[in-house]
Amino acid sequence: MKRAAKPPKVAKARPSKPTKERRSRSEQVETTWLTADGYRLSDRLVAVDRSRSGGEFVAALANEVMDRHIRRGRRGLAVCGAAQGAGVSFVAANLAVTLAQLGVSTLLVDTNLNAPGLEVLFTPPAPGPGLSDLLASPGAALAGTIRSHVLPRLSILYAGSLVGGEADGLGSDRFGEIVRSCLRDHECTIFDTPPANRSTGARLVSAAAGYALLVARCRVTFTDDIEMLTAQLAQDEVSIVGSVLNAA
Repeated sequence: MKRAAKPPKVAKARPSKPTKERRSRSEQVETTWLTADGYRLSDRLVAVDRSRSGGEFVAALANEVMDRHIRRGRRGLAVCGAAQGAGVSFVAANLAVTLAQLGVSTLLVDTNLNAPGLEVLFTPPAPGPGLSDLLASPGAALAGTIRSHVLPRLSILYAGSLVGGEADGLGSDRFGEIVRSCLRDHECTIFDTPPANRSTGARLVSAAAGYALLVARCRVTFTDDIEMLTAQLAQDEVSIVGSVLNAA
């Protein structure tokens, strides 16, 4: 995917503008931002502060996704990596934040039910149900499970309290219903997926979303693994929107 020439300047919304929170070096805790609703945001969310290293890259990626995906009426996008360590959660989370900053009603969904990553990047003020709970309880309401307005125009569906066995759940009719509801209610839904070489989860989520963005990482991802995942997604009739080389 080519980088956009110049990302637009986007003003931060004031009502939920996060504030920086620093701790002493002896505690060895990374710098975080605390939102008005009590969400603790990791400093790996470079999109929150565009001056941080990587912020320009994320802005360019979001503009490409806007032009080549969202403006064409497409609402779902699975972010996939061939193996662990590619930085899928990093890309998915920062992309979702930036799209929300651009005015897009965005939902970020953690489908990595064995090793969820979004709660580390967006630590909620209190635990609660998520995708795994919805899959286990067909009668549970989606609206009551989604954390709305974590940031302006950004909502999150966390992995939930029940983990394990995600391959079966993500291939179920129930998951298909959840995906359709997410796509209907939000302008864009970004799915953070598990490593493709550890389960079929990434393929199942991509098939449900219809579109995928591939993430590779310098000195971590093997070309053969990416080629295999590309072939598998093509077999599943998933359209690949583009690919990202994560240098972070």
